[in-house]
Amino acid sequence: MKKFSRFITIGMVAVAIIVTNVQFVYATDNSANMQIENRILNELSNYVDEHNIPVSFENVKCDISYGYFNDTEELDDYVSDRIQYIIDELDCIDISLDNKQTHTRGISDKGGYYTAKVESIVPAIGWGYVCQDFKASVSSGIISSITLQGDSYDTGVTLGSWEPNYSWVDISTNKRYCQINMKGTINYLWEGLNLSMEATFLATGKGNGSKIEDANYMDWPD
Repeated sequence: MKKFSRFITIGMVAVAIIVTNVQFVYATDNSANMQIENRILNELSNYVDEHNIPVSFENVKCDISYGYFNDTEELDDYVSDRIQYIIDELDCIDISLDNKQTHTRGISDKGGYYTAKVESIVPAIGWGYVCQDFKASVSSGIISSITLQGDSYDTGVTLGSWEPNYSWVDISTNKRYCQINMKGTINYLWEGLNLSMEATFLATGKGNGSKIEDANYMDWPD
């Protein structure tokens, strides 16, 4: 009877150890997720600030398949590669007037109706953009009003996805410049790591005569 009791006690201790280990792994995974999410957000935010790129990031979320990686070092290297991938895409963002004949970033004029286009950094084959249609009233270079037309949307052949949140417009105090802000969620689906984050893309324009032309966001007077 004493032996039987001893076996029960040993069994209960073993179960307790197993449960404790499972809880420890779960807590470690949650902690690792938060560390990686913060790392991605900080590195991308610092990069766009240092290089004056008109994009901002927030609310980074990771879904990591830990069984895909052999150890922490391999996971860290993989995350570094993914961050560099996004940075390489950010380096492709530039400002130019879209004449509807080339795939460029900017503000396209369609007789009072415009499309703000930004290189989307959504994983793409060839090219991909986030766009926002809007209507503007401009006279003698003065922008009197801008009305957004629907939600932002993505174009091109992409490997990820863009989910629009909302867009808004800023007009400078002197009414000669405008900024179209397009906020949404980008989803990256990589093997071993799914990443989503909110991004706000910024397109800047300036009034010229009765039209709006593309402008550098560093020229914003306010």
